[in-house]
Amino acid sequence: MERTGEIEVDPPELVTNKHGTKVEWVREQCRGIEARDGCRLVTASEVGSSTKASAGRLSLSHHQTVLQCLLADSHLPPYYMHFYFILPSSLLADKATELFNGRLLLKSVVESLQHDFDTEEGMLTDLILIWSTQRRDALLNRDQDFLDLQQDIQNHLSHLQGNKRSCKNLTWADPNFAPSNDAALIQLDMKIKASFGHRNQCLYTIRKYVDSLDHKMSGHLKLAMAGPHSVVDASYDECDEGTMRHLLLSTPFLAALLIMGVGTIPRALTPFLCLAGSVQASRCAIVLLKSLWEDLNMVGPDTQFLFVQLALCFDYALFFWVRFSQERQQRPGNIDAQSILMRTLQTSGFVIFISTMVLVVAFLGASCYPDLNKLGYLYATLNLALGTLFVGFYSLTVPTVLASIWPNLFDDPKGSFLQDGLQGISRFVKARVFRPVGYVASSKPLNYLATVLVLATFGPLILNMLRLEPNYDYTETDFSTSVREYDAYNMVNRKFDLQDMHKMTVFMEASPALRDHFSKLSSESGDQMDLTFHKAACLVARTISMDKVCKSMGIPDKILSIDWDAADKSCLNSIQHIPGDERYRARNHTKERMFLFPEIDDLQGKDVQKLVRHFWRTIEPEVAIRNGERMLFSATLYTPVAEDMLLEQQYRHAAPWIVGVTIFIVCFMVGWLFKSYFVAVKMVFTVALPVFAEYGFAVGGLKWTMIYSTSGFLFALAMDYDLFLFARVYERRLQGFDNASAVRMALEETGPLISLAGTIMVVSFFFVFLSTVPVIAQIGTFAECSTHSF
Repeated sequence: MERTGEIEVDPPELVTNKHGTKVEWVREQCRGIEARDGCRLVTASEVGSSTKASAGRLSLSHHQTVLQCLLADSHLPPYYMHFYFILPSSLLADKATELFNGRLLLKSVVESLQHDFDTEEGMLTDLILIWSTQRRDALLNRDQDFLDLQQDIQNHLSHLQGNKRSCKNLTWADPNFAPSNDAALIQLDMKIKASFGHRNQCLYTIRKYVDSLDHKMSGHLKLAMAGPHSVVDASYDECDEGTMRHLLLSTPFLAALLIMGVGTIPRALTPFLCLAGSVQASRCAIVLLKSLWEDLNMVGPDTQFLFVQLALCFDYALFFWVRFSQERQQRPGNIDAQSILMRTLQTSGFVIFISTMVLVVAFLGASCYPDLNKLGYLYATLNLALGTLFVGFYSLTVPTVLASIWPNLFDDPKGSFLQDGLQGISRFVKARVFRPVGYVASSKPLNYLATVLVLATFGPLILNMLRLEPNYDYTETDFSTSVREYDAYNMVNRKFDLQDMHKMTVFMEASPALRDHFSKLSSESGDQMDLTFHKAACLVARTISMDKVCKSMGIPDKILSIDWDAADKSCLNSIQHIPGDERYRARNHTKERMFLFPEIDDLQGKDVQKLVRHFWRTIEPEVAIRNGERMLFSATLYTPVAEDMLLEQQYRHAAPWIVGVTIFIVCFMVGWLFKSYFVAVKMVFTVALPVFAEYGFAVGGLKWTMIYSTSGFLFALAMDYDLFLFARVYERRLQGFDNASAVRMALEETGPLISLAGTIMVVSFFFVFLSTVPVIAQIGTFAECSTHSF
């Protein structure tokens, strides 16, 4: 891509032959760079014939990339000799990519902002909003009720700071009043790294206190937590409460479906015993892991964990008891519990074991993405893996033990009206629905035609999935609009001027190598370093001011820097002092920051994402100063959404390996157990493709973590039923039936059971779909689709 930029150079007449010694020294130092990178070194005097260069500026086409090596001239302050390394255009893309991938990590930027500038940048903050509901013309700063309430809040915060370990770093500011003076904000600072979805126990305690205090208020004042972290935390709490309500509502209906499948009430009770045991066992395992690893982020709603375990318990109970009934019908007379249970374990138990292992592998594979613990997803994947492991264990042991102890209690009912009715429905469905489907699936050329038509429907969905834009805006993905904190958050945005909260930081750093260069040229390296940093910072500000994308967002007029005059759009002669508490330059004078105030309402939205990508691809490479492989000066745009975007890039590069290895292990394991490695090819078309096609149903984009965190989970759910059908085909083949007959018989025998199990799964995840948190509702939607994808 061709682009043109302007780079300031010194007036060429200042670079004369009397500095030839220094020029030769620079040539000697940079000779290795020229030989290695194919660069050509020129000085300002060598390009001085240009008309623009004579005026002090040089316009260069970026067919050639200019990397500056600023070396001080102690005899001619404040002017500098600029040496340019001209890179061949063939290296342009490689160098830009290298700079993008190897630039200063934002994590290091945040740490430097905290330690070198004593700033709260990237730190966890929250807000307490107090507002008047009746007297809009009230002056809160003179309202005695408000003053008393403020004092109560500050006393409670002081008590927490001194007595609660998680609140020892808590600080708070004096109230900030809205221009209308009918609302006030108290800002809370925790002095720890912010992480959305990561519950902070101190802020959680404060939120509960604020809620209780608001319920006690009887006057015109109301209060609520109004920071983004509290909105997310309250949304997840509401999600968990809704889960328990939905679970209670759905349990009778699910139990009725389960009784229809297994035949008796005692059998229908076994999955609930398995669920209780697996939930408690997985939680104990997680607590044990937490005791060994204190930094484990155990935050987020347990919605998907509970419903996944519930659905799996019901599925496995169906697989077990239906096969138990079939074996019992083949052995009329007195029940021989030992032989029936042994045969059931060898058939359905084998499928349950394989399904459990596949799910565990899929969930552990999803645990391999970087920084999952920061996002809270490591806890989710480990919880799912442990929960699934215990579900499989209890589903194999609990029914077996109970049936062996009380065989008559779990025997088929004799002469039962319900049993006769269910068997009649099953025979009807098998004969009228699944038998014709079995003939179509096993008859040529209908089987090929049906397969092509089904796979063809995946094409548009997969194309739509590839066009989906990752959504980094947590206000759209993690906020529940029904919590009171959400209303308070919106009120803050309406009533208060939040310019300080909408600022973006450009972090600039000069490496020690740059200082080393100046120390060789001048004994006054410290002063020369300051002047050079000043010049480089001006280059950054000028580049931003002249950039079209930055202009479209109103940034050039709102650059706050000690080196740059935003009004005149020019470099200051010397470093200015800006009133206020903000520190713009680090104590060691090798780091500096400037602030940008874009005309953007949502600092998580698409405009900010566009700006961050533009900085990465264009501005940061353009203003960087390198000496070969060594970075001498860099500028990095910091904003919280940039951290998520950088992490998404890492996930995107890791996903093919993680998903590929997971699928390979699963296919190898299933192929080895069934002694048919071609099953891997079948699973790609019957499981993997449908799962990826599901994401094509999404409209408006997905949360950026969605595909990475749910792909293994959906793959395992879809494969559960595929395994059950394939196991019955495999069993019929071992009995001597040909392939077509085995497929027809297996589909007829397992079709009703799989449909019933899928219905139970859909009902379970339907209540997840009803969640008020958008990202949880999306998980429920995809889980419902996945149960029918085979």
